[in-house]
Amino acid sequence: LRQAKGLPMQTAFIMVTAQDAVSSMTEAMQAGATSYIVKPIIAADFTQIVDVAIEGLHEKRQKLAVQKP
Repeated sequence: LRQAKGLPMQTAFIMVTAQDAVSSMTEAMQAGATSYIVKPIIAADFTQIVDVAIEGLHEKRQKLAVQKP
């Protein structure tokens, strides 16, 4: 995740794990995760998280498009 975060691409990282530890969540979020989900996953919640991540990417792309000459 840390290596991918440095790449020049617009990507949302959603971490899905069985570890329900605050330290793991904190580490993932500091490394660039958009969201951190602990299994078992509820489909409706996952869909909402993906929708929010996609919306965030669209907003970033729009800001970049406005900034380019």
